[in-house]
Amino acid sequence: MNTTILLTACINPLGMLFTELQDVELRKKHYIEAILFYLQNTSFNIVFCNNSGEDISLEVKELITSKEFSRLEFISYSGNNYEKHLGKGYGEFEIIKKAVLSSTFINQSKYVLKITGRYIADDIESVVKISNVVTNWKPNRIYVDYSDKYKSADARCFYACKEFLKYFVSQENSVNDNNKFYFEHLFYQVLFDSSRYENSRFYITTSFVYMGDLISGISGTLGSSFFSRKYSSTEKLRLLKNYCKTEIQRETNLCGLIWKKTIFYILRILNFYKSQSRK
Repeated sequence: MNTTILLTACINPLGMLFTELQDVELRKKHYIEAILFYLQNTSFNIVFCNNSGEDISLEVKELITSKEFSRLEFISYSGNNYEKHLGKGYGEFEIIKKAVLSSTFINQSKYVLKITGRYIADDIESVVKISNVVTNWKPNRIYVDYSDKYKSADARCFYACKEFLKYFVSQENSVNDNNKFYFEHLFYQVLFDSSRYENSRFYITTSFVYMGDLISGISGTLGSSFFSRKYSSTEKLRLLKNYCKTEIQRETNLCGLIWKKTIFYILRILNFYKSQSRK
């Protein structure tokens, strides 16, 4: 399998700093719902990595077929006993590290689609696959929403080659929520720190639809609900065309440039015929 989903989890936050949603049963319910969603709405294998020790594999097994269960890998360990002032972002780094170093599925995959385990990412497989068509000539791709202004990268949902994740988790875990240095800051720093020569091996971009627009759920930090953005087929076509334009401007490889321009002009033709059909 080329891509594996990694669902990061902390079923029992044990009073973690800046974590409003502490209800263990509710959190577990969200995690199980998310597992079922990705089983039913993607073809990817799924790794569920929980750092508070609970094993929910038997509960999930009762709800699905044996074929579906074969797509799941559960990793549970007691890793939530660090100093609480460091915050949940510190634990998130360690969860990813545990999964990358321990998972059979991830070891067999080239890419990992990391999603915060209680969140639902609508239409995520098609967004990744369509983006991959455009960036086909680029090895070691990373799709992530980021802000240069705030030096922050959205860690709720991102797509990255396994080699980058191995490199990422080999770095020092300097996350400290109490000092306002969050996981998102460390993630951005490792992605874009020009002093790290290894970064030249990775192609960092976004997906054609921002991944942050695809997710919905209840924020663990605030305890409030947020919802995904719904795009029409016309809007997706426009976004994809703009994505191609941006990728064309970045392309340095001749074959890659020809490939991206071909896709762009095909999209222009499709857009033309679609506009004519509405008249």
